[in-house]
Formats: sequence, structure tokens, C-alpha cells
Amino acid sequence: MKFKKKNEYEFAAEKLKEDMAAFLSIMPQSVKIDNVSYKVKEKDVVLSNLRSVMGSIDYGLSEIEIAKEISLENKKIVIAHEVVHGITVERDIKNLIPAEHYEKVVEEMAKGFVQVVRDNPDLIKFIK
Repeated sequence: MKFKKKNEYEFAAEKLKEDMAAFLSIMPQSVKIDNVSYKVKEKDVVLSNLRSVMGSIDYGLSEIEIAKEISLENKKIVIAHEVVHGITVERDIKNLIPAEHYEKVVEEMAKGFVQVVRDNPDLIKFIK
């Protein structure tokens, strides 16, 4: 199977489509985890341990930072990822997960959470 190479107009059209989806799917300004409200901010550069990352949660400032340049789809997963980090800290269960597996557990829980939300809108309404 051959893949057609996209030209600059096709890339621009895809970007416009994604920007419109982002406009219609507005990221929350804050997320409450237990009794803590975390401000959600988009930033040009997000750093964690002096590395550029897609997202980060700052417990001291109660902020979640998301990289501006990532796709809307990735922003949804990244914010869920940071929320799972927040839950493990706020619920004091982070230390129950071995350090060498912690990031993988958070990543898979975030992806699973996003999928459950997408596949079960009635469940979300029921819980709410």
C-alpha cells in the first residue's frame, strides 16, 4: 500500500480542522481533585526535572500545565494523566505503587479513564 504525501495545503486544512475541534472542545480552566482545585494552564514549554514534557502537575502551586503544541487528542490524555498523578498524591496512595512502575501505572490508568468516559456517557451522567 502506498501512502500519499501531504502537501502544505492539506497540512493547513488538518490544522484548521483540529483548531476548530479544540475551539469546540474547550479545556477546563481548573480541575478539582479531592479538596484541591488545580488551575489548568497551557504553556509553550512544560518542564519536569529540567526535561521538556507534554504535561506536569505542581502540587505546591496547585497547577496542571499542558504543552500548547500538542494535539487536542494528546491534551485530553495528558490532562487525564496529570489528574491520575494528582489522585495518587491527594489520596496518599502514590507510595503503594513501586517507583519503577509508577509512571506506567499512571499512563495506563489515564488512558483507561479516557476510554471509559468516551464509551460510557450514561455512566458519567449517572455518577454526576
